[in-house]
Amino acid sequence: MKKINNDGYSYYLDNNGEITQQKNIVDKQPLSIIEDIEDVIEIVAGNCDGKRHIFPPPTEFLNDIFQNDDFDDRIISRYKFPYGVWFRGQPRICYRLIPSLFRNSMDINRICHKEDCKIDKIYSSYYEETNMFNHFVLRMPEYQRVQSSLSTPLDWLCLMQHYELPTRLLDWTESILIALYFAVIYDDPDCDGAIWALNPARINEVSRFSKPKRLICEPHSTDVILRSTLAISRTCEQLKSNLIRYNLFDTIKDAVVDKNVIEWIEKGSNANLSDEDLLKIKNKFSSPIGVFPNRLNYRMSSQLSVVVLHGGKLYDNELFTFIDKKITFNSPKSITELNIESEKKFLKCFIVDRNNKTKIREQLKRVGIHAALLFSELEYHAEFIKKHWRIPLKGNYEELNK
Repeated sequence: MKKINNDGYSYYLDNNGEITQQKNIVDKQPLSIIEDIEDVIEIVAGNCDGKRHIFPPPTEFLNDIFQNDDFDDRIISRYKFPYGVWFRGQPRICYRLIPSLFRNSMDINRICHKEDCKIDKIYSSYYEETNMFNHFVLRMPEYQRVQSSLSTPLDWLCLMQHYELPTRLLDWTESILIALYFAVIYDDPDCDGAIWALNPARINEVSRFSKPKRLICEPHSTDVILRSTLAISRTCEQLKSNLIRYNLFDTIKDAVVDKNVIEWIEKGSNANLSDEDLLKIKNKFSSPIGVFPNRLNYRMSSQLSVVVLHGGKLYDNELFTFIDKKITFNSPKSITELNIESEKKFLKCFIVDRNNKTKIREQLKRVGIHAALLFSELEYHAEFIKKHWRIPLKGNYEELNK
């Protein structure tokens, strides 16, 4: 993989953990450019020696976010590589690692490969998450009747995500080839794509409230319950009520290590906490965690879906002035922000060359990675079949995309 694109620019991560570009970089390690499907295979299988290892080492491309010191005698962090390394493909490097719920309300700094393509955009709206969540549940009586299969707010969030409602979930996958598909899903002559690699266990080391048996969270993990219930909770007092409604409060009380957290949830503004302790609790509630969710539908299964569940809460400015600040949550913290703060880095980016997207899509189709595999709904299969069997006239055998 090369390091510098055709225009002489190199991509690198700046001090805020965001992708930027610069010519003649001398003090930073430029990001690798993916030009071929073989490049992504090299990322996950580059140093495979053909032998069976109980805990095989990561490749050199991922060693800095998945170092061997993760494989010590602590059972909680012993994940076989590449299990526990997740990938996300994005068709434009402009897009930051922010879940859809928060994109319209956070400063968006979009950087394309050309300097004059840079767009600073600040939205003046936000999604009212709590009302949106409750409204969705009320309109889905058929799912309420089988609520045993949707036993936590996380399951409802996954269902909302499936139907493209904005949520606090950011989709990832266990397969780098599936991530590559989403990075090249359409052509863009002015902007490269990106593949992000993530070690979620390292996120969870610094973000969890509980003392885990495993560092990658499961749907009924204490930390998942707390953050997913934020979707229907504007304050810590409402968080307590909703935990009781889902019969989860006693489980939370027993599992949370820091009892100041329980005191804050139980007593709200009457909790006997210092400003420092309260800030520590709110900062942790703002942090994201990596979750292996229940794969509730065929699409999640075929895409090998895993998610990063984001914390924090956004408020209407006028409404916020009437709420006691001692019982509110802080704004969400992004993965890139947490990566900057963390001693152990867990996030890495690879650039997908915009000039090779068509070729890579064809390569992926030849190895069985295409829309009909990744999207189970019949309309996607119909669209795939329609395109696949549209035959051009007059000897033109290049693929027809329209």
